[in-house]
Formats: sequence, C-alpha cells, structure tokens
Amino acid sequence: MNWKTENYNLLVEDWIPVLWRDGQYSRVGIIQAPSQEGKIKRLGASNPIDPALSHLLLLVLKCCKPPISAARRNTLDKAGNIP
Repeated sequence: MNWKTENYNLLVEDWIPVLWRDGQYSRVGIIQAPSQEGKIKRLGASNPIDPALSHLLLLVLKCCKPPISAARRNTLDKAGNIP
C-alpha cells in the first residue's frame, strides 16, 4: 500500500468556513480567525461541527493570549465592551 504524504498545517491552511460581515464567504486558518474576529460575522455554514470549531478557537485564544489586567478589565467592563 502506497501512502501519499502531504503537509497540511491546520494552523495556517484555510479550512475553517467563515461568513464575513460584508457577506462574502471564505475559509481561514486557526491563526487568522482570532485576528480577524471583528470582521467575521459567523463561523461555518450550518455545519454540524460549527460548535466544535467555536470551542477550538476559544481554547486557542485562552492558551495563546496573555491574561487581561484587572485595570483593563475594569475599563472594558465600564464601557460594556468585554471581548
């Protein structure tokens, strides 16, 4: 049996379906999705794994982003704009 080996990096390859706020549909990678969060209207297109994608991206954010300071949290809380 011959196995074809290909490199596919889930971090950078565009595989997560997104609907942009301007109505366009495309795909993004795990690294690009959080950095474009303000431009993305929603993930997926009625795909059963959409909730899992949301959880995956939240875990990536939680693990990779530095914790928010108490002062910054208070500022955002007062503005009603906690991301």
